[in-house]
Formats: sequence, C-alpha cells, structure tokens
Amino acid sequence: MSSRSDLVQYPRHVDLISSTLEQLGFQGDVSSDAAMSCTDEYIQEVLLFCEDHYIREWDLSERGSLRFAPLPPEALSSYLLSIGCPSSLAAPTCPSSGAIRSQVLYWIVLTAASEAHADAVRSDRERAGIFPLGMQCSAGEDVVEATGALRRRYVDDLRELQHEINRRIGLAQEDCLGRAAR
Repeated sequence: MSSRSDLVQYPRHVDLISSTLEQLGFQGDVSSDAAMSCTDEYIQEVLLFCEDHYIREWDLSERGSLRFAPLPPEALSSYLLSIGCPSSLAAPTCPSSGAIRSQVLYWIVLTAASEAHADAVRSDRERAGIFPLGMQCSAGEDVVEATGALRRRYVDDLRELQHEINRRIGLAQEDCLGRAAR
C-alpha cells in the first residue's frame, strides 16, 4: 500500500488525474483523495474504464486478464508496455512503490485523454467531410465513402506513428532517469 508521503512529490499528477477523469466521464471516485490513495483496486478500475472507453489497445478477448481481482502484475505490466509506458514503470514488481503507482495511473489517464482527443478530431473531420490534408469532398456517396475509409486509414497510421513516438520518448526518458540515478 502506498503512503500519502510517496505521492506528495507528484501533486500535479494527482490534480491532473482527478480533473481528467472527471472530463472523461469516469463514474468512479474522481476526488484527489482517490487519486492520492492509488490503491490496486483504484488503478484497476481506472485502467478498465480508460481501456474500454478510450484507449482500446487490446481486443475485448484480451482484456479478460485485466478484469481479474486482484489485477495480476504480469497482466498490468504487459498492458502498460503495449500502451508505450516506459519499462521502468511497467515492470511487474514496480507498482509497489507509491510514487511509481502514481506515475502508472498518470500514464494511463493521459493516454486515455490523448486517445479521446484524437477521436474527437477524427470525428470533427469526418462530419465536415474534410480530408486529412484539409481538402473538402462534395462528390457522390461512393466517393465520400471511399474518402472516409482513406481518412480512417490515415488516422490509424498516425495513431501507430504516435504510439511509436511515445514509445521512443519513453525509452529516452527511461535512459535519462537511469543516468540521473547513477
């Protein structure tokens, strides 16, 4: 169990987690106290909400391992790595530290917020009939469908690219953290 003193060093994380969860429509406890406590149950509840509603990294059949109570450390680790979390935070033994648990929760919530934003941008563009490069389409229904498919593929490619960028940033941050610890 983490202590409050472990999490005080990340007060911005706690505030950002609480406000972001509220904006995402999380039905659980969005108080700073809940984010500050960072229990296994709370991490699992937030993770499942974020994965089911926004991140959608794993297929529904793969998410079953995330629903076991208590959440198996190997399942959490595998999931965190799949969403680009630095391996220093995603190691199966890591979430025992309060500060690291706070960072894990922070990573999950910000990943969900990023995906929610990407979904909103994609939705706005599709409603406006705008190509990713800003061109508008006012052709027949077949052309509009084809351009919609092309836009979705373009957004999926951008999402994959963003995940790769996030992964590399995480590796660079991990390397910097490792050097600073020496």
